[in-house]
Amino acid sequence: MTSFVFDTGALSPIYAKDERLRAVVERIESGEAEGLISSVTLAEFYYKTCQWSGKDVALLRSRQHVERMTVMETSVGQSRAAGMEKCRNSSLSLADSFVLALAKRTEGDNPHHRR
Repeated sequence: MTSFVFDTGALSPIYAKDERLRAVVERIESGEAEGLISSVTLAEFYYKTCQWSGKDVALLRSRQHVERMTVMETSVGQSRAAGMEKCRNSSLSLADSFVLALAKRTEGDNPHHRR
């Protein structure tokens, strides 16, 4: 099964019905593909949404992501892999380092970078 690993930047456009992500979201919702997010990405999405739209919207949207996608909890091994990605490329945010490590671990694709 195809897996798509989402970073925070790819989660927000889902609510704007962004056409670039429509096919990916449809594949996930139909069960044809799996959507993956790291627990670090979910935290980043929550706090950014909370800052812009308030706590209620952040809670609602983060719950919707949890229902739609698989949240991958952070383990010691995943933390080390993310740390290595950050070490290799210091311009990556820490959250994006977790996304990259998760994508490598699961051989997932990042739909945000498929533009």
